[in-house]
Parts: sequence; C-alpha cells; structure tokens
Amino acid sequence: ELEQVRLPYKNYIFHKVFLRAESTFELDYLVITPYGLVILEVKNIIGELEFSINPSQLIQRKEDGKMSKFPCPANQLNEYKYQLSQYLLHYNISVPIHGVVIFASRNSFIR
Repeated sequence: ELEQVRLPYKNYIFHKVFLRAESTFELDYLVITPYGLVILEVKNIIGELEFSINPSQLIQRKEDGKMSKFPCPANQLNEYKYQLSQYLLHYNISVPIHGVVIFASRNSFIR
C-alpha cells in the first residue's frame, strides 16, 4: 500500500533493505526523497501498548491478559538511523536522515 502513496515530489521506496555498517541491519522501508532519507520502522503488534522508560521497552497487553515485552522501537529506530549514517559516511554521502515508527495494526492502542 505504501507504494500507492502519492507524494508531491519524486521519491523512491525500498522494502526490506539490508545494509552493513558497524553491523548488519535491516530497514523495513527506506524512502529516498529530494529532502533526505526516511526510515519507516513498521510494527505489527496488536493490543494495548505501553512505552516503559526504565527499562526502555514496549509492553504489550492482549485482550486475553497475556503480556509481552519488546525492545523499544524508538531506540531501534535511532540505532538504524545511526547505522545508516555510518554506512553513508563510508561513501562520503551527507544527507538528512529521518525516521518514524509506524504501528500498522488497527488493533493497536498506545497507552
């Protein structure tokens, strides 16, 4: 569906991008625009979601009462932005890098 989005400027959208900088990393989506790069970190997590600061994590509570903990997606996105900047630096490329975490499920509720 993302490929069907019409932006008012030329852009390129890449899905599942694998790169290696200080370590190997995978970007869910990488959007290249005239204004910079945008990393889209997509989460398909359902239920009530709560961000915890200490420790930094995402807590999921499902309707059946089950609770799961995940690494904080904001921290993950910041790491990907850093890794991508290091990758580009290796090729002497300087461009703004932005990112956003997207919760794709309509059954996700952030508390």
